[in-house]
Parts: sequence; C-alpha cells; structure tokens
Amino acid sequence: PASLQRLLAAPVLERADAGASGAGAEAGQDQPGAGGDVQAAPDASSGAPGGRAGCVATDAEDEEGALSELEEGDENDDAEGDFFDAEAVFPGAAWSGSSFVRAWGVLSSWLTDLAKDVLRSGVRVQSIDEESKPAKKSRRDLLAELLMARVPGDCAYLTRRFHQVIFALGMHQALPSVAEADLWDILALLLLRGLLRCDVRRGSLDPNPFCERVLEHQIGLAAGRLGMSASELESLEALFPE
Repeated sequence: PASLQRLLAAPVLERADAGASGAGAEAGQDQPGAGGDVQAAPDASSGAPGGRAGCVATDAEDEEGALSELEEGDENDDAEGDFFDAEAVFPGAAWSGSSFVRAWGVLSSWLTDLAKDVLRSGVRVQSIDEESKPAKKSRRDLLAELLMARVPGDCAYLTRRFHQVIFALGMHQALPSVAEADLWDILALLLLRGLLRCDVRRGSLDPNPFCERVLEHQIGLAAGRLGMSASELESLEALFPE
C-alpha cells in the first residue's frame, strides 16, 4: 500500500536531512556567515565581545570613562572658581562718594537723643519692643555682631557698656554693607572712644591712657585707609555728647 511505503521511506529522508544539516554546519564553520543559519557559539576564552572576557573589558572601559568624566568635572569646577574674585563687592554695596560723608551720615543716624543719653548719663534702656518686628531685630543683631567683633582686646572691659550703647543706637536707616569693612572699623572705634571718654568724664570709669592710645592709633589707621583728614575726624567726634 502507498501509506506503508511512505512510513518506510520516512527514516531515510530524516537521515538525509540530518546529514545535510551536519554538512551545512561543517561548511558554516569553514566559511563563517555563508550558507546556513547556525553559527558557532563564541568561545568564552576568546576576546570576542559576546564572551566573558569581552564583558570584563567593557566594564573596565566603563570605569575608565567614568573616572575620565569625574576628572573633567573637577577641572571644570576649578576653571569656574577662577571667575570668582574673593575681594569682589556685590553691585551697589560699595560707596563711591566721600568716605567722610558716608561715615558722618551713618554715625549721625545712630546717635539719636536716646543713644546720647545712654552715653552721657549711663542710663540703661529697659526694653525696646522689637520682637514684633523681626526685620528690625535682625538688623539690630547684625549691628551688634559687627560692632562687638571690632573691640580691641585691650579694651575688652568696655564690652558690657558698649553693648548697652549699641542697644540704644538709632535704626532708622539701612545698615552699611558688610563689605564696607573699613567704615565699620572706624565707626566701632569712634563709638568705643566716645563711650570711654563719657564714662571717664562722668566718673564711672578711671582714666585708662593705654586704652585711649590703642583706640587713637587704630582710629588713625582706619582713617588713613578711608582717606579721611584730621579735620574730618574732628567733625565726626563732634557728634558725640560733651
């Protein structure tokens, strides 16, 4: 029957296909990429990208690339840092006019009648309600910090009284910029010397010629940095109570 003949013929055909497949595989090994679809698997010991060694090489290249990017980032940061000037002043913070006019305007706004009374008579201001005005309190704290930091060590015994005076200074105008260091220097030193002279004149402090000379010397240095003359210093001193 025809069906029996097909069954008997089937194994012969399968063996022929298998032989053909084997021949194709051998031909594929001799000539890569030619003929059949079956290709030899890459050897793990070879340097082919699909193998283990290829993965290790790729990881090493990735690490080297990451390190290179980090180094380039550091170099860029260093290069950007060169654009910043440590002595640069924020635009508008520097005073371009006369230093004497600047100092006179600030000191005259600070030395209100209350501040002069504290200097002259030594009265203590009991309280000033600034808790309800956070902006004004912040300015007062900044004022105290900048002035107290400039008290010479030889005049440290004046710090308590100096703090009382600072607490009474007028705060009707904006404070000078922190960048105006020389201006802050001379203002703090003038206030200290005015405080010392008033307390000695009132009899609450004994004369201290050494502290007086220290203040005199430092005021002269600060005035020189600001380009002030002796007559201009006298005009600033005239703002203090007799």
